[in-house]
Amino acid sequence: MANELNFYVLKTIELQGVEKLYCLHGNWSSIIHIAHFSQTSSSILTERIHYIIKQLLKKHPRLRSRIRVIRSFDSQTNNEKHLLDLFDYDEELFSRTDILQNFYSFYSGNENWMKIAESLSNENPYNKELAYIFPLFHFKLIFNENSPENSHLILLTNHSISDGQSGYIILHDYLTLATQNECVEWEINRNLSPNLIDLTEKPYTFLYPIISKLCNIVYSCQMKYLDNKLPTKSILINSKQPNDKRYPYIQPMRTHFLFTSCSNDHYEHLRSICHKQNLTLHGPLFACLILTIQYLFFPKFKRDILMNFDISIDYNMRNRLLLNDYSLKEIVGFYIGVNSIDLSDISVNMNFWSLANYCSKETNKKLSDGEVSFNTHIFSNIINDDKNDFFHLMGKSSDGCLSEMNYSNLVQFIILQQLFI
Repeated sequence: MANELNFYVLKTIELQGVEKLYCLHGNWSSIIHIAHFSQTSSSILTERIHYIIKQLLKKHPRLRSRIRVIRSFDSQTNNEKHLLDLFDYDEELFSRTDILQNFYSFYSGNENWMKIAESLSNENPYNKELAYIFPLFHFKLIFNENSPENSHLILLTNHSISDGQSGYIILHDYLTLATQNECVEWEINRNLSPNLIDLTEKPYTFLYPIISKLCNIVYSCQMKYLDNKLPTKSILINSKQPNDKRYPYIQPMRTHFLFTSCSNDHYEHLRSICHKQNLTLHGPLFACLILTIQYLFFPKFKRDILMNFDISIDYNMRNRLLLNDYSLKEIVGFYIGVNSIDLSDISVNMNFWSLANYCSKETNKKLSDGEVSFNTHIFSNIINDDKNDFFHLMGKSSDGCLSEMNYSNLVQFIILQQLFI
């Protein structure tokens, strides 16, 4: 729809790194954030919805943007260029009901909210030609009188427009606008945050190109070694395997919930325990702790099945950091997805807290020695190289899925203090 309307493109940037990864070759990754309400009048969430959507479009520029993909099917690698077009805020266009209705929908019935959310995240957001994704966010309001939590506000966002704060900030803005007494007009934000990779410094100065090239060679050798060792079973969204050039390496996989956000109790209790152990409780460590507890105390479950469990964390980690002089107020975070452990340093008799302290020490070490920023650039180079075997291997990974094992938003590559959240 966005290409058919007279939107004015204020700025265009080319997606790189992780932001590019999640829309390569006709794929997508949708993130779900949900707010639950008990005995909430539906009118509170709905009566100002057009006003709310307009204010969100003003404040969050990436919400009024589209992903545009330029691809050629002539070559075997299907060369692609991924662009993010930021639309200027047009009062006339964004006051039209037919346009605003693209950003929200309603459901009233007895279907489980989790099934609805899971179905939403697995819907293909592209147009038929796989050339555009618009809109990049959508609110789904669910009303179920038979449920103890009878109202649910679901925010669906495309992974490529993540700004380091996560959708909880947008949900907070929505509820603030819905419950305030007066309709205050917010200022228009026309500053599009740069790509994550553009904010990450390349370490090792003039040695970086040489080290980077060596790493790519090593990585290519590892790909060839792993290629014949990983299973090829895939769980497809469609029952029939698509015979389509749009999916040369990765098949569209169905994603399922692992974490559900329902309560603060687990996190608050675990945080106090960790602080007594002089440990920083960040996202990856918290996930490991919960998974370990589940593994130890629920032996009746099959060990190869991960059960759903409650988790709730304040995701706006930028407010927890001491920013340096070079930091921007609207800076974006980046995802740490790399880590390694020398098994020779770990004793079979090591207790859980000793292991947690070891992991925390290794994490802080990697943050301070530039390994995170280096690996961020190496990973971006791999993604941008259409000739490597990375995406072919991804299609052969367990269930064909790419997993983010660590997921801390850290605002910038320079960390000035230990993080306690």
